[in-house]
Order: sequence, then C-alpha cells, then structure tokens
Amino acid sequence: PPTYEAYREYRTGEEHFYAFQWDSAVAHFRGAIRADTAFMFPRLRIAGALNNAGAYASADSALRTIEALRSRLTPFEEAYANYQRANLGGDLPATYAAAQRMSRAAPISAFAAYYYGLICRAVGRWAEALEILDRLDPEGPMLRGRVYYYEYVTSARHMLGEHRRELRAAERGRRQYPDRMTVRAAELRALAALGRLDDVRRLLADATTLPPDGGTSPNDVFLTTARELRAHENPGAAREVLESLLAWIAGRPEGEARAVGLRWARAQALALLGRFDEAQGLVDSLLAERPDVVEYLGQRGMIAAFRGDRAAAQVISDSLGRLQRPYLRGAHTAWRAGIAAALGDRPRAVQLLAEALATGYSAFYISDADERFESLRDYPPFQQLRRPRS
Repeated sequence: PPTYEAYREYRTGEEHFYAFQWDSAVAHFRGAIRADTAFMFPRLRIAGALNNAGAYASADSALRTIEALRSRLTPFEEAYANYQRANLGGDLPATYAAAQRMSRAAPISAFAAYYYGLICRAVGRWAEALEILDRLDPEGPMLRGRVYYYEYVTSARHMLGEHRRELRAAERGRRQYPDRMTVRAAELRALAALGRLDDVRRLLADATTLPPDGGTSPNDVFLTTARELRAHENPGAAREVLESLLAWIAGRPEGEARAVGLRWARAQALALLGRFDEAQGLVDSLLAERPDVVEYLGQRGMIAAFRGDRAAAQVISDSLGRLQRPYLRGAHTAWRAGIAAALGDRPRAVQLLAEALATGYSAFYISDADERFESLRDYPPFQQLRRPRS
C-alpha cells in the first residue's frame, strides 16, 4: 500500500478530478508520486485528467512514461493503462476489451465497473451499461462526487427510449447534487422527450442560476433542451427555448458575451432557428480566430448545405476529409456525414457515419436530437446503425 501522505494527496486529486479541476487534480497526483514513487495509480490518473482536459499530446506522453514502467503495474493497472491508450487512439473495441479486463482483475471495484459502464455507453451497448451501472451505489464512498454517473445512466435510458426511467434517475441525481448543472441538463433532456413543457420552462429558468459545471454551462443546457424538443415534435417550444437562449446571451456583460463559448452557442442557436446569415457571420469570425476547430468548420459546411450552396458545402466536406492530425476520433467524419445528409445524400451520410464510429466516434453522439441527422431519422440504414449493440 502507499504511504499515508501519498494516499491523502491521491484522494485530494480525485476530489479535484471529479470537480473537473484538471490542473489541480494533476498537481495533487504528482504530489502523491513525490510522496511515494512506488505508488503507480496516480500516474495513470494524470493521463486521464490530461485526456479529459483535451491535452491529448500531454496525455500521450504521460502514458508513454507509464508504459516504460509496465513491469511495476498490477494486472488491474495494466488493463487501465491499456484502456487509456486505446481510448486516446480512438480504438473503442480495444477500449471495451480493456474495460472487461479491468473488471475481471478487480471484480468488486466500483471504479472498474464505472469505467466499464462508461465504455459500454460509448460503443452503443446501452443495456449492458445499465446492467453494470445499476448495481453501483452512486451515494457510496467510491462514487460519491462522480456526478457524471447520472449522465451515463440517464443517457443510456434515453437511447433506449425509456424516458420515464431516465427522468427518475435524473431526479435522484438532482436530490444528490442539487447545484450541479450536469444533472439538471439530464433532467431537462428527459422532460423535453416526455413533452412536459411547463416543467421544462420552470427548470430552464432555474438552470441559469447554477454555476457552470465542468463541460456543462447554461448555454449547453438550453441547446440540449431545444434539440430534444425538436426531435420529439415540439418545434414551437424548441424555438421558444432558443429565443430564450439568445436573450440570455444578450443580457450577459459585454466581455462575457464576447467569450468564445457564448459566441459558439449563439451561432448554433441561430442556425437551429434558420437564421443562416447571422449564424454564418459568427462561425466565420470563430474560424478566423481558430481555423483548426473541427466543429466550426463542420457547422460552416452545414450552413452552406442548408442554404443550398452545394459547391461550398462540398469544398468544406473535402477539407474535413483531408484532416490527418491525431486525436480526432472520427469527429471530422461525423461532420462530413451531417453535410452529406443536409445535401440529401443519405447513403453517403450513413457510410460516413459508419466510418466515424470505426475510428473512435461515440455511438452516443449519433442522437435522435442531432440536427445534422434529421433527414436520416426515417432511413432504415440509419436506424440500423443506431440500433443498440448486444
């Protein structure tokens, strides 16, 4: 076992990890290693924190350091290292296999089960994810603070169409974490799918009073809710939510409203409302600052396709197809699929989506609420692609 000081530093790092405070989590994990150089697990968690922070090259470097010390790893730690390596490289089948090995190496570990459930969700094995996650106690000592447990459970229920059970899980999450935006977003997604519009309006108004939560901010909550309402045949309510988002952004202090995250949210809202000229202007300004961001380029291609500019849309799709940099995990190919779908080429769109899945794109992201794939919803090959894996 590690020294007491090292374990205390490690546990503090875990607390920061699950509060999405990646830099401080890494600092405490490094403190644990300094206190006990034989303590290997914090090294693995450093790689995980860097990956979650989007510092993929640094995560890759951390994993190479661990791999040089492979003889010092336990079977469980080795499986977790393999999990992270495969996940970083976008090899989801290998990530799933590594999660199975983690679970076999530590059959009573809530940590192993948690990550097993996570990867089941990513590869579209929704029922298997729930079988694993439902056995865990999210209020127990090993999962306390891991608010994303509820995101994994509710999203799996959502993808299976079990919206009432999804809502019950989200409500339990809100009771445990009343101030966390992540569980509020999950609850709103379920309410939108169920068409409970009054509850949607009430919770949305409350959500703007909560602090940002890791990767979830008020604008994310508005956009997710609007997309769900559109997908479940409530276009008027979706428009109302989008207009509320635009009004909320307009009410931010000028410096805050100019932040990249809010400009990107505004561009998405305008595109969903069909206000393509305004959306294109915002996306173009974002691209001028960050031409390397796949999401901006993909959205620009979608706008061109929706406006009927086939030539411009195809040029952008081809540009996305030429991207060769690491850690894309199929995201650029999924945007190409969306552009193809918007241009009416459904066979090509499904082909590209299959390629995206094969190169690391999560099955969860191919959602019924994603406007990129609205024209594919009644298309049997697309329905087959989205069918739960077993």
